[in-house]
Amino acid sequence: MDESENIKLGEFIISLAKGNISVLDNIYVLVSRLLYVIANIYYSQKEDIEDVIQDFLEHLVVKSKKFKQNKNACAWLTITFKNFIKNCIKHQSLNGQKQDIEVNKDFSSCNKNSETYLYNHILLSEIFSELNESEKELILYRFFDKCTLREIANILHISKSGVEKKINKLKIKIEKKLQIEWTKSLI
Repeated sequence: MDESENIKLGEFIISLAKGNISVLDNIYVLVSRLLYVIANIYYSQKEDIEDVIQDFLEHLVVKSKKFKQNKNACAWLTITFKNFIKNCIKHQSLNGQKQDIEVNKDFSSCNKNSETYLYNHILLSEIFSELNESEKELILYRFFDKCTLREIANILHISKSGVEKKINKLKIKIEKKLQIEWTKSLI
């Protein structure tokens, strides 16, 4: 999401907080792909993903009142959505409902048909599933939400240089895993 879209998202959230429910469609258009990616981390069934996104949009009507105008709208929405999903999972497990919280590895619905494309996506999905929760959050903030190092530092309550070190270590970790897997595929 670029800066102008992020500003527009912030305006829509503020409008929603003031009672303008019609902007929900605009919010969905801007962030549906992002919400789907995040939900796909926690749920593997398409129906569950669609349900949690729909429920979140309804929840957002109330939650939007807590949004501050000078905040990064995309980062705020991401955190709010992840917390919403975690609460849903906790609530469902308390009610005895079985949860399938695996990273979805089914790329059969993918528009790209090349074997390399599918292989790389499966490989990245497997690597992503091996990361711990804080590493996944860091990737989402930096590369999906396009948060600056300073914004991530504020969210995680650590220094900007601490964020930079964590990202660099994470990049090295992922590059090593990719190199090992790609080397295996050549043998």
